[in-house]
Amino acid sequence: MIFKLVLLGPILADSPSAAAAPHHAARRISGSPGVRKLGSISNFWLQRYRADNTRYLANADLRFSAATPRIYDAQTRKVSFLPFLNRLSKRWYRTRLVYYDAARGIAGLWVHKSPSMGIKEPTCKCGGKSVPLPGSLMRYCPCSGEIIRISLKLRKDLDYRYVHVDLKTQRILWTVRLGAANMAGLGVDSAGKHFMAYRIHHRTTGGRTVQRVELIRVSFNDRKIDWTYSVQMPTRTGLQFPGLAKVKLVASSDLRKVFIHEYDERDRSHPKGYLTSPPAQGVIVDVASSSHVTFKVPVTSYGAVFDRMNRFLYVSSHQLGRIYKFDARSGRLEKSVYQGYGAFFLILSKTGRYLYCIHMHGINAFDPVTLKRVRSIRLSQIFPGHRKFLSVPTLLALDSGDFFMGLLKKTRSGMSSYTEQGPVLLHLRVTE
Repeated sequence: MIFKLVLLGPILADSPSAAAAPHHAARRISGSPGVRKLGSISNFWLQRYRADNTRYLANADLRFSAATPRIYDAQTRKVSFLPFLNRLSKRWYRTRLVYYDAARGIAGLWVHKSPSMGIKEPTCKCGGKSVPLPGSLMRYCPCSGEIIRISLKLRKDLDYRYVHVDLKTQRILWTVRLGAANMAGLGVDSAGKHFMAYRIHHRTTGGRTVQRVELIRVSFNDRKIDWTYSVQMPTRTGLQFPGLAKVKLVASSDLRKVFIHEYDERDRSHPKGYLTSPPAQGVIVDVASSSHVTFKVPVTSYGAVFDRMNRFLYVSSHQLGRIYKFDARSGRLEKSVYQGYGAFFLILSKTGRYLYCIHMHGINAFDPVTLKRVRSIRLSQIFPGHRKFLSVPTLLALDSGDFFMGLLKKTRSGMSSYTEQGPVLLHLRVTE
């Protein structure tokens, strides 16, 4: 494993004149928004949620103890190894390190048993051998071009658990069973008191697609599930692309707010999107009151982030090229601004002073109060030789303003994409 460190100064572009901004906004934008490259990590596979909201990043899930759990410290920029967790992971099919507290010597694991009793491999009509499609329960027949779904029989004893581990004694302190249905984790709150997970109940019968999202929270103090909540999403009928109705989730750093929304796209024949009756729905769940509000969300909502006080939710639309500011209590649209086609991800600076949008041509910085653009940074200023993003499928940000993404690569068309996971992870920081 090779760790490279590259320090660059803040990368800035020209800002709009102070006279064009409101007086209160001018006071807010007196800092120096920009982006700094801090370094890169080799052979570190990006996990989709954080082991700590401000400092630590864990490598991706481990199957059959295939790799050693590792932690990257964003402050010291060093990688630590946790080899003894391999022994624990032998009990389960998959192990994810979802929580890490070096000061207290505590780690949290997200584990479950094998999800199947076996896979019945399909036979191609032509008699040939099918080829697995990565990341799906599908097979491809190279001779006929047919896509075949495999037969998967789930175990009755499928077991999802949260496991609390003492790093000093290398022992399991306690576990909480979360159920047998398929689940995913949302992470741990910034205070290190709760872990939250969710499951999506998805059923399609007679052309009708029904989705229900169930949230589950584990209390570290009580060592049990202390809160659950369910949200029923709209029933969809006659979807040309059923995958467009899938649900995505984003939680605030303190896990007090959860944003749930349907994904939608548009084209020339569907200028308002495929989900029109009703339009694509967004839900903001308030954990304290066990209630939620429902509102309309834009198509291709890639980026979403709550402000530091959970008063507002910011959402970006890739296809519409806009950033939206919603009231997190009522779901009411407060403001909207056009930032340019291809708005991918949103990141807040450490104190919430600036809102950054990563888009196809670079990064824009906004005043989160007025949504006025205060900096425009070209992609070539951050990554020399790259002028345009093809896509930004995965990006992980910390509350410190640090964010992580894969290494850029050029395509034949001249656009730049990047590896979704490994072998090199870039460490960057938005400044203020």
